[in-house]
Amino acid sequence: MNQVRVRFAPSPTGLLNLGGARTALFNWLFAQAYDGTLILRSEDIDQERSSVQAEESIMADLAWLGISWDEGPDKEGPYSPYRQSERCDVYARFVKRLIDDGFAYQCFCSEEDLAEQRREMLSHGETPRYSGRCRNLTDEDRARLTTDGRTPVVRFRVPGGKRIEFTDLIRGQVEFSSERMTDFIIVKADGLPTYNFAVVLDDHLMGITHVIRGDEHLANTARQLLLYEVLGWRPPQFAHLPSLTDEEGRLSATVGLDTVDEYRKRGYLPEAMANFLLLLGWEKPGKATFSLQEAGQDFRLEQVNKESVMFSPDKLREVNAYYLKKSSPERVLELALPHLQQAGYVNDPTPDERVWLLQLADAMRGELSEVAEISDKASFFFQTKVVPQNKRARQVLKEEQVPTVFAAFEERMDNLPEFKATYIRSELRQLCKDLNLTTRRVYLPLRIALTGRLRGPEMFQIITLLGRERVKDRLQTARKFGVHNV
Repeated sequence: MNQVRVRFAPSPTGLLNLGGARTALFNWLFAQAYDGTLILRSEDIDQERSSVQAEESIMADLAWLGISWDEGPDKEGPYSPYRQSERCDVYARFVKRLIDDGFAYQCFCSEEDLAEQRREMLSHGETPRYSGRCRNLTDEDRARLTTDGRTPVVRFRVPGGKRIEFTDLIRGQVEFSSERMTDFIIVKADGLPTYNFAVVLDDHLMGITHVIRGDEHLANTARQLLLYEVLGWRPPQFAHLPSLTDEEGRLSATVGLDTVDEYRKRGYLPEAMANFLLLLGWEKPGKATFSLQEAGQDFRLEQVNKESVMFSPDKLREVNAYYLKKSSPERVLELALPHLQQAGYVNDPTPDERVWLLQLADAMRGELSEVAEISDKASFFFQTKVVPQNKRARQVLKEEQVPTVFAAFEERMDNLPEFKATYIRSELRQLCKDLNLTTRRVYLPLRIALTGRLRGPEMFQIITLLGRERVKDRLQTARKFGVHNV
């Protein structure tokens, strides 16, 4: 294979969504697999909607995911500039060439004209399309229309009866017929190029060898191949990634539009996000979790699914939970602290408070699917009092063994040489043996008394973090609750 050059070309009109992030990731992996080059190109031709802030945000999100690029707006390369807004002279030169060669023409039809053509076709049972009214205007016609104040667009002259074929590296052979296409616009009335025109020029002039993008661009590929042909250029190879469906298998324009920034703020880890995105179309047999470096060694486009792929937020939560559990307490605390501060549980922690918070992060890291959950799931550590959270929890406190468990447990806590995790863990195990009770019949009422909840971190961690006095206070409250709520 020749030197691979791929590109990720987002429009900086908003934040990077997960669908775009997946496209960037697959391009990066393909470049890694073949020791190629990844170009980041900013398709900011729509200046009214584009912004420098959005461009910077997209680059920050890519970097956070671990995706680097070799050439781009912030990295000079042999094909600069890498912003479309700075390449308008290039587009103007080539549109003139297409008009001069008869492959494109000026169209002066107004919105009213186009609406009238549409109504006319519908009245005859025809599929609405551009009628070609301006295809054969004379110089005199164009001069008159210009004098009348009409501002033209430029349309590509789609040839009739042409079969457009290409081999997609994921989907295999793909065919289109020009008979189902209309003369599409390549330059708008404001003089700016449309997507299909600009992308062909940029990809060719930047030496792009492979275009990897979502399958919503399949129809665009057919149009672009017509442009490549009349310009006399060899097109790149194309690979169209599978569509994303919701959890019921339905295609939807909104699936995958959640932003990377949103997930990052909620405490998703970059390695979890990258792992999940990679699974949206590619998998490594026998392995569900892997680093980008591992995936880059094995990635092949031929292994990407042809069929649509389900986007499951629950699966993303599952993957993130796996990586959070493996993370260090220091890392979890760094991500959790803003959420705890926002909830009003902590301010700027002192050194002693930070030691306690690290223990909290250690206890909670296996309980979280996203770090933002810590404000709720760890709330009992910060509350003055807790109550059973539901009917089942209240029923547990009424079980016959509970008073005995509480009394024996409290006595053991009072007699501990030090209120430390190792001693507490050992005493809990011994308590079950001495009372001849199952772990569930001892641990569950204690858990509910101390947290109000049926699930949570390890009991020895909860007890250690609460401290001796708060444990005794909560046991006393739970006793009263059990007596008066029969």
